[in-house]
Amino acid sequence: MVAAHAALRKPDATGGYQTETGWANGDRFVRKGNWGTYFSTDLNCDCDSGGGGMTTACETAFAFGDTELEDICVGGGTVEQYPGCPTITQKRWGWQIGPVFVNTTSSAIMWAGAGQNDVSKAEHVGVVSYIYTQTGTTCRVEVTFDTLQGESQMAPAGWFMNATHLYASYEMTQTVAPGQFGHGHDQLDGVMVDTYTVSWEDQDGCAPVYLVAHAEACYDQANGDSGDGSDGSDPGEGGSDEEPGGGSTPDA
Repeated sequence: MVAAHAALRKPDATGGYQTETGWANGDRFVRKGNWGTYFSTDLNCDCDSGGGGMTTACETAFAFGDTELEDICVGGGTVEQYPGCPTITQKRWGWQIGPVFVNTTSSAIMWAGAGQNDVSKAEHVGVVSYIYTQTGTTCRVEVTFDTLQGESQMAPAGWFMNATHLYASYEMTQTVAPGQFGHGHDQLDGVMVDTYTVSWEDQDGCAPVYLVAHAEACYDQANGDSGDGSDGSDPGEGGSDEEPGGGSTPDA
């Protein structure tokens, strides 16, 4: 990989100079911030590469939903319903979708790096679609994580997933740890589409459900780049958080 930079100037009408920064045409080092570029070339020499190449950078991603995780009360409900209630987290960004009623087909944008739930700081990395159906006494939720859909909706191309986690229950989540959501695929190794089917029996009919969709969203970048230095993630990611247990639906 080669990066070529120059400080340029040209005479202007006042007798002085107009100065500019120039980079050789190529791919940007980072998606946000510095606009420096690099390009590849073949070197016809007998020498060591001395580093270079690409590395994988990953960020926490959640599907956008109706309720911020930090607004969910311990025991259920929201701070809007119960002002002053203790909440399940005060430090973790992310959203819960729902209530989702049976016979619903919908989708939500998947945002990465949305610290403090601020999507203006985030990357649109894909779409999470969900379908909730009932057949007889069988309730079924199908959820698909799709980074390819992100590209078609003007999100940057090149995102993939190394892990996904899904919470699906009649009850609001009581955990913000993705590893405790009840459904997870932890070793996906760079997939662009991942699907869950969660089903259970209910003789009383299918009640509304709540969903939380989390992904480890990744992209490749040139060695030595650190992006903008912030992935928007918070302490407590993964299954080691000492948070209350999640709700219950049968395993997929």
